[in-house]
Amino acid sequence: MSLQIRSYADAPGRRFPVDFHLVPPAAAFEGSDWVVNDIHVHGEAFAQLAVLYLEVKMDASMTQQCRRCLTPVAVAVTVDEPFELPILPDSDEVDPLPTALQMIETVHDPHVVCQADCRGLCPRCGANLNETPDHTCEKTDDERQTLRDFLT
Repeated sequence: MSLQIRSYADAPGRRFPVDFHLVPPAAAFEGSDWVVNDIHVHGEAFAQLAVLYLEVKMDASMTQQCRRCLTPVAVAVTVDEPFELPILPDSDEVDPLPTALQMIETVHDPHVVCQADCRGLCPRCGANLNETPDHTCEKTDDERQTLRDFLT
């Protein structure tokens, strides 16, 4: 989504309220274990000397994988930090999405878990231990031995 900046450029230094939503394309998160679903941006913006200054608060709704069992977890992230966007000559719009995604990426917790007592996955077969708490794997003779087998 592009932000129309003609009114900002026509009144340099004047602060205008901003309130808009950004919806990132799904292709922006290919190969990633987190996805930003929606970003609500609200605050003030003003232009000065070919720069758009945004003093805004961004509330993002995300979906991440639990680090233990890999189930999707809904996460809310808030970024309350001003930032600047350059205004290109003869341009009537700027795109705040790339900068917003960078800021959200730096503040989100990459080690989210679905619940505090998440048991994770079975290291042998990958079964979700939250769904089957009585799960046990039988060790077969053809499995490779690890260092842990020699230490116990």
